[in-house]
This record gives sequence, C-alpha cells and structure tokens, in this order.
Amino acid sequence: MRISRKCVKTWLDRCAAEGESGLRDRAPHRHRIPRLAALDPITEQVIRAGNTAAVRYEREQPGELVHLDGKKIGRIPDGGGR
Repeated sequence: MRISRKCVKTWLDRCAAEGESGLRDRAPHRHRIPRLAALDPITEQVIRAGNTAAVRYEREQPGELVHLDGKKIGRIPDGGGR
C-alpha cells in the first residue's frame, strides 16, 4: 500500500478514538491538496479525466487517410547500411 507503519498506527488510533469519522480526509481544502482517491497510487500524480472530446479524423472513403508511426530502433548509417 506504500504507507508507513506509523501512518497505519495513527489511523488505527483515530478509528479507536473517533470511530469511522476519524478516518475521513483531514487535508484542508484551502491548500488545494488533492484527495488520495484523485491520485495515481504508483506515480502519485493527479489523475485527470479527459474533459475534451477526442479528435477524430473522418473521411469519405475507407483508406483515404492512412496514419503510420515509425520508431527508430537502431542507428542507420549514411547510405542505408548493408
């Protein structure tokens, strides 16, 4: 879970003292701190939902627009190599 034992102990103590209400998020909202549910658990970056629609390329006929991605795997010498 990527949390320390001290943090778990704090939560257990709060739960014992205050019940479930002790486990609620205590981050002050005026500091604009995102809730843990809004963060990616691995990268700890804010997960943003796409508010904009995806750009679509629609054509009259199939095959009218072809998109190719190329990736340079190795270094190709001048002249194309052997």
